[in-house]
Amino acid sequence: MEHWKNSITLFTHAIEVTQPQNHHFDLAYNNLGAALFEEGQPQAAIKIYKEAIRLNPEYDDAYYNLGVVLLSENKTGQAITQFEKAIELKPYYFKTYNNIGNALVSEGNLEKAILYFQKAIGKHPSFVEAHFNLANAFTQSNQKEKAIHHFKRVTQLQH
Repeated sequence: MEHWKNSITLFTHAIEVTQPQNHHFDLAYNNLGAALFEEGQPQAAIKIYKEAIRLNPEYDDAYYNLGVVLLSENKTGQAITQFEKAIELKPYYFKTYNNIGNALVSEGNLEKAILYFQKAIGKHPSFVEAHFNLANAFTQSNQKEKAIHHFKRVTQLQH
């Protein structure tokens, strides 16, 4: 087997040769999950992220990454659960709040989504994606003045 063929073979090999008690073992699973997702294998990625979490229940990145994959699979409720756990472990990570907002928009809960986009911006005021998502949520909620404000902010931040 060529261990350096691609990320999947590399991290699979790392898992095979690393002792489970090694404190980086969960990292190898997390990285394998990312490689699988990137290669269009979301179901395999979900399984691997769950294993990383089993190995280290305090591994915030694995919860976040699992949430991203679940959201991409339109499993919004499950994604939100994973993102909430990630926030519990790493409350300052602004992208998690944005992704919960996206999941809530998918569920039609614009009011709550707006709160999460605002939290993301509160954590990182120049986060363009959250301003854009917030502007769209305000547009859908018929709050046009607020939407315009955030669309203008997106333009300012991109220049």
